[in-house]
Amino acid sequence: MRGPVRAVAAVAGAGMVVALGWAAIAHAASTPAVATPDAVLAQPAAAPGCPEVAPLRQAADHWIAGHGSFGDSTWFNALFIKGDIEAFRLTADKKYLTYATGWANKNKWKLPTNAPNYDGPEASQEYIDLWELDPAHPAKDIADAQAYLTRQTKRVQGGKVNDLSYVDAVRLGALSAFARLGVPQHNQAELDAMAKMFAFTEGHIYDKKNSLWWRDSRWVGTTQHWSRGNGWIVIALTDTIAALPAGDPNRAHYISLLNAMFAKLKATQQAGGFWTADVDHPNAFPAPEWAETV
Repeated sequence: MRGPVRAVAAVAGAGMVVALGWAAIAHAASTPAVATPDAVLAQPAAAPGCPEVAPLRQAADHWIAGHGSFGDSTWFNALFIKGDIEAFRLTADKKYLTYATGWANKNKWKLPTNAPNYDGPEASQEYIDLWELDPAHPAKDIADAQAYLTRQTKRVQGGKVNDLSYVDAVRLGALSAFARLGVPQHNQAELDAMAKMFAFTEGHIYDKKNSLWWRDSRWVGTTQHWSRGNGWIVIALTDTIAALPAGDPNRAHYISLLNAMFAKLKATQQAGGFWTADVDHPNAFPAPEWAETV
């Protein structure tokens, strides 16, 4: 699904974060699960002259210039770091990795303690990104992320499977973290918890007929599908699929969900390379909400 990009700044709410997160799709199949910064630098970056790289750099550089003191580990800052890390993977420019690591160090590799609902765990995925890029990081750098997974797994084992009941939470609740730590640690309990939570969400807010996701139960049965909300699903599933082995019993299903989504999203993409807030009714909210960058 490729298309022209007017400006990454067109992305609302999460800013350039969701757009930059699309870079994960390009690298999910080619980047090893654990790769040092030097290994990333040894890999081919984006093709020379690739038109998507310039706006990615522009957005990342603009944010970094205005946030020299970093930010806390709440989801909106953490998601910028996701994009910043993917900018590093695409360009091999170490300034992006340096900024992301500075953010993690500033926050002591901790999740926020005052985030509402399931918005807080997002940062665990960026900490894992950095830890995977440089395994020399001590285990304590992902200790808080692991503690969250352990707590959440126990909740699921106790019968609480509906915590990721709204579309944001599938990403912000750190779906991919269960796979990215559960697989290398052979922690089947975490993988089972992840699968059960996602199955609940899919069973309640996935519109199979339209291959899109409703924001939450309030919108079920309507023709309104929030474009950025569907972006959360794309990022969550992309990182999760990349972490799961080929023989995982859920991997093929997750890929099929993405393929169905991509077909629908390709058909609803606007001429400038973006989607409006309501995928199905672009005239209702004509401003760009979510832009494609890869």
